[in-house]
Amino acid sequence: MQSEASQAADTVARPKHLWPPGVSGNPAGRVSRKTRHRKMVEELIADLGGNVGPIDRILVEQAAWLLVQGEDHQRARNSGKPVSDEDMTRCANGAARILLRLRGKRDKRDEASELAKLWRQGNAP
Repeated sequence: MQSEASQAADTVARPKHLWPPGVSGNPAGRVSRKTRHRKMVEELIADLGGNVGPIDRILVEQAAWLLVQGEDHQRARNSGKPVSDEDMTRCANGAARILLRLRGKRDKRDEASELAKLWRQGNAP
């Protein structure tokens, strides 16, 4: 048990902006996987230009789930739990493949639109 002087010193040294003892600094708790997934999907779609079709959206959702799973593996590893390197690698590689495929589609669409613009102007190669 601490003496009254040491308890008083602890409370004086503690900055006022921190939560008091026994109160969570994150009252809502940890963000759920579903919420993290939804946010990841929105960010990926925005990164892809915001205009994705239904099949591409399914691919984006799969990539987001793989990324969320990878985050969970990383968090577990950081807290000292055993996590398979293979599982982490599979999540990262799967998401990377999907996103590269989607970016390739977007780049091809951009090239096609530029070529069509040149064609209309009469400057096509």
